[in-house]
Amino acid sequence: MKDDELLAHLSGWTKETLVARINVLQSRQYIELQKVGRDLVFRARTEEEIRKTASLSPTERIVYERIKEAGNRGIWLKDIRTRSNLHQQSVMKCIKALENARIIKSVKSVKQPTKKTYMLAELEPSVELTGGAWYTDQAMDMEFIEALTIQIYRFILHRSYPDAKRQDVFSADHTDYPTVREVHAHVMGSGISSIQLAVSDVQVLLDRLLYDGKLSRSIRPDDTTDMEADLWMYRAVAPQTDLRHPLTEVPCSRCPRFETCQDGFAVSPETCWYFESWFDF
Repeated sequence: MKDDELLAHLSGWTKETLVARINVLQSRQYIELQKVGRDLVFRARTEEEIRKTASLSPTERIVYERIKEAGNRGIWLKDIRTRSNLHQQSVMKCIKALENARIIKSVKSVKQPTKKTYMLAELEPSVELTGGAWYTDQAMDMEFIEALTIQIYRFILHRSYPDAKRQDVFSADHTDYPTVREVHAHVMGSGISSIQLAVSDVQVLLDRLLYDGKLSRSIRPDDTTDMEADLWMYRAVAPQTDLRHPLTEVPCSRCPRFETCQDGFAVSPETCWYFESWFDF
């Protein structure tokens, strides 16, 4: 809350009385001052926060506050030093003390793996730091991505045709093709992923299949009344059967002189230019 909001709730208090009480509460670490936009506001600290930081030195508290301000995006050592106006040796000493007390932790970023990023111990790193579901130990897990993509394609393929042989197709007004939320529910229920995937993660793989030409999509019917419903339905493009046969590769099957080609004639297998080129190839 801002100071004018506090005064509005505390009838009979003067601004001088409020400032004096705020100073006492701040000295006891019950409240903290934060900047929200252009305003300075007061926030009550939880009992857990008070207990956790009660034994910190003034310098350690400054470093702690700079790290806390960064949230789950984390902050680099250089930025801590710049924002705290402390010497690097003092910052390193404070970081070591805070890590030993398990108040902060260091994490590695997929974009800058050689630099340590610091954040509060209880926070989960942002996707920007970890790379999200597709990274394991700061490396893109291509095997996991491929396995999941195949699983998704097979699920949509099963829902895209009336029979397993894919010889028939649904009518043009068919509306039971899966949406991204249905695909997400299938993936999470299949057990193929040991980590929690967001709907947006599954959407990334659907987009990949679209770009590869393995899926097509169409807009859901306009008669839906659910504003949260998915916009797109996805249909699998059936894999093309390879119709080639060894005999179809022989030049004779495509030769314009096939009808007049005989032994001893002007056009014969012995003098065939097409055969020579085919054998050379």
